[in-house]
Amino acid sequence: MLRRLKLKDKSFTPFFPASEADIDALWNEVVRVDSTLNREESITTKKLPGKKDLHAFLQHCCTRRHYCFQIKKCGSDNCTICRSPRLPQQVFDSLGVVPDPVPTEHDPSVACAKTNQKSHLYLMYNYIHGILSSRLTLNK
Repeated sequence: MLRRLKLKDKSFTPFFPASEADIDALWNEVVRVDSTLNREESITTKKLPGKKDLHAFLQHCCTRRHYCFQIKKCGSDNCTICRSPRLPQQVFDSLGVVPDPVPTEHDPSVACAKTNQKSHLYLMYNYIHGILSSRLTLNK
């Protein structure tokens, strides 16, 4: 069904869903963050403060934006919240977070991507990669 869908004459490419093994592996990592979590229990915003370890992890390691949710460890070897990264340090240090879309006025010297509204342009990802905007907290 999805293969027949198109946007601007370009076909959608469906992705295969996660396997049960993938879901189990993810759950095992989630339980490492907070061992009080139960797979059948849904965590709402109201219940989140009661899950102290999970709440601390979300505030310490996560960036929530309008367009995406990102998780990145702090990189400290002695952090008690997210533990040290398993990647080589120089690889970990080279990773960043996905920057927010940045609207701009049309400037021919800056690479921009047009949107449906002709008056709005956005800086290209490669141009703004590495620029961080302020972090939002999850306790609002």
